Amino acid sequence: MSEQRQKLLSRGALALLILLSGLAFIPFTGFSSDDLGWHLYSGAYQVELNVNHDRGAPGSAFHFTGSGYPASALAIVYVDGIPVGNVWTDAGGNAEFLIQTQTDDELGEYFVTLATGSNTSATEDIELDAGEPVQPPPPDFEGFIFGLQAGYFLPFIAHQ
Repeated sequence: MSEQRQKLLSRGALALLILLSGLAFIPFTGFSSDDLGWHLYSGAYQVELNVNHDRGAPGSAFHFTGSGYPASALAIVYVDGIPVGNVWTDAGGNAEFLIQTQTDDELGEYFVTLATGSNTSATEDIELDAGEPVQPPPPDFEGFIFGLQAGYFLPFIAHQ
């Protein structure tokens, strides 16, 4: 078979495949978008991010808990859009971490986001205010600890 004829047959087969794949959707042309039910899958994950308190003086620790995320997924922690670390969600789609501020961190509002690669994210804000008390970390916390800037802190155990 000549090369030109082979190209012609290949193009014809491709055109036929495209035509037939389009014909497969004809039975659905009379349905509205509600009838197709695509929206049932659009919000598969309803994520939440909570913080134990949203105000504290510089040097405060803010304990975050996330829920509703994909199970056993790598999640990125962002502060004001800048990644500061990673955590893994557990089998139930939950995650927790601590933002430990420093005494020389700037006063003001910070937006903390927990996001996964499956396009799921939630954001909570915290505020450093010199007029507030220093918030201690939760007792016996042994999870991931991040600062307001990129970098890692070793996990610690708080005893009271």
